[in-house]
Amino acid sequence: MKKIILGLFLILGAVSFTMPNFINKKYIKDAGYTIDKDENNIFSFVMSDQESALTIAFFKTDLDPKALSEGVKNGFSNKIQFLTELENSKAYINEYKADKFYMYIIVPKNQKVKNYSVLATYHYVNRLTKSTVDRSVNFILEEIDNSIK
Repeated sequence: MKKIILGLFLILGAVSFTMPNFINKKYIKDAGYTIDKDENNIFSFVMSDQESALTIAFFKTDLDPKALSEGVKNGFSNKIQFLTELENSKAYINEYKADKFYMYIIVPKNQKVKNYSVLATYHYVNRLTKSTVDRSVNFILEEIDNSIK
């Protein structure tokens, strides 16, 4: 019995330390996000409703933001069509079209965590105008900042 309890504590201890220490777990929970992946090289969390979904992912990598944006651009199947690359002063944005939604991959130009890169994936049922994309990017960048301690 003691070995089982000790084993459970060891497992729970290992699980609790896999989340990167820069993550603001309280904010993520209070904002209504669900943790999607919590592995050695990636940590991501997601929120969705009937019309949209937002995933924010931190990757352990040394790629600069432009290289990350370029690397992501061609990594999808034929069912997801690349439409255009948008850029503003804060982020690189790649726009895609799938059968039932549009997808925007946002890579902040200013990466704030050493040895990690962050990107966000935003799915929406309709195509967004440029001004709506800019407002959405600002909101998403705030969410990223809030998720970092």
